[in-house]
Amino acid sequence: MNYKSHIYGGVAVWLHAGAALSIGVNDMLVTAPVAIVGALTPDLDHPKSRIGSLVPFLSRPISALIGHRGFSHSGLCVLAMALAFSHLVLMDYPDWTLFVQAWLIGYLSHMLCDAFTARGVPLLWPNRARWRVPLIWIRTGREPEMWYVLIMLMLGLQAFVATVGGAQPYYVLLWQMAQDSPGWPWVESYLLNPLRALTVIGG
Repeated sequence: MNYKSHIYGGVAVWLHAGAALSIGVNDMLVTAPVAIVGALTPDLDHPKSRIGSLVPFLSRPISALIGHRGFSHSGLCVLAMALAFSHLVLMDYPDWTLFVQAWLIGYLSHMLCDAFTARGVPLLWPNRARWRVPLIWIRTGREPEMWYVLIMLMLGLQAFVATVGGAQPYYVLLWQMAQDSPGWPWVESYLLNPLRALTVIGG
């Protein structure tokens, strides 16, 4: 996806996180720019990307070292950064926790958005297999890309505004509708109960 889509996607995912974590409006406004920077950061591995062109002295060596959509777009990279932040930043500066969360969630939003593209993401790098969302592949720069991120943004706004206002976010309403549907007993019996049993056994 292009940088504009990643900006909207980063804000959308951060709004969902704000709803789930019950983050206040002022805190969301302050940290939203951090989430946007996080959403653009993975493309530091591409010198011609928007963020890469702003800091070519970083982007060019990173690109030469790891290439585009490699390590920087992997779960291993996110895990490494989360551990680094928790040890190098949060232990000494706990007040920065929300900013670190915003940046990491923005970063994850980039990978989520790229998983909707035909190229996918190497989630399990160094395994080069590309992970994609089934049946929904978007080509970068095409009109459906913007529709996708705008829908994400509207859903995020609904979730956050509803939570702040004491109402139910859309995903809770959808879950309740699913539980009230005629097919729910089948889902409960043949899908959820076996998963719960596996969780108990694994624990």
